[in-house]
Amino acid sequence: MSNQSPKILVHGANSAQGIPVVCRLLREGYQVRVFVHNREKAQSLYSENVEIATGTLEDQDSLKRANEGIDRVFLVLPLEYRFDVATTQGYNAINAARDAGVELLVFNTSTSIPDQVTDAAAFEIKRNLEQHLDQSGVPYIILRPPVYMDNFAAPWSIPSIVHQNVVAYPLPPETTVPWISLDDAAAFAVAALQRAELSGSTFDIGGPEAISDQEIAARFAKFLNRPFTYQQIPIDAFEQGLNQAFGKPTGTEIAKIYRWRATYPEDEVTNVSAVLAKLPIKLTTFEQWIQGVKWAESSV
Repeated sequence: MSNQSPKILVHGANSAQGIPVVCRLLREGYQVRVFVHNREKAQSLYSENVEIATGTLEDQDSLKRANEGIDRVFLVLPLEYRFDVATTQGYNAINAARDAGVELLVFNTSTSIPDQVTDAAAFEIKRNLEQHLDQSGVPYIILRPPVYMDNFAAPWSIPSIVHQNVVAYPLPPETTVPWISLDDAAAFAVAALQRAELSGSTFDIGGPEAISDQEIAARFAKFLNRPFTYQQIPIDAFEQGLNQAFGKPTGTEIAKIYRWRATYPEDEVTNVSAVLAKLPIKLTTFEQWIQGVKWAESSV
């Protein structure tokens, strides 16, 4: 690597998880190349300071070109729950980084991963990819987030919050989760990309506190200054709605994540203080996140 700041390739740069990573890297003066399928969307999101490489995770030649001259890689994968397709995508991205001789790959798994094997493809795909990454020879740091606060600002969540004063989610009301914002997950990613000496580490990241959905409703009531209630979405209805929106098996597999979390809530306990000792960032509280969302504009 030259005396310049490392050149970083960002996968998923047109996605909700990738966009804040690119923006943080740019603010900190890094050279950034994004690997995307849709060039026009990337051009609308980023300035001319961002290099755009186009291709797909199935196209090994495009991945090879994207990794040329790259020092470090941030990898987040699409919402793909067909095991063979998703593992091929992940293997191709990891192998391209290996062949290019990158000095560090930071992999955001997009989910926590239980210690025991499950029937949820979302968990098992990422477990398989973690194992492949460990065996690939690529220096790596793995980040495992729990559930994103930003799910409550998604199009399917906002109407009930803005118009009905209801916080609706497919978890039992007493289940506690160390919710994290997308921006904080990006901050962890950038902190990891800056610390190649932590290669070989896996971090279960999370927010500053584990709180239940009932407590979240209380936070909305306090900071939006009106009463709120929590409504648990029946998991079967949740699954059906996601399959209608995204197609099978996406909804079915996402529902399996929530079935597991409802059954084994203790798996979401995260010692974030130990992570912060190595990846020091400033975490966003749920209250701060609520106050940062323009709810009236989001509902339009």
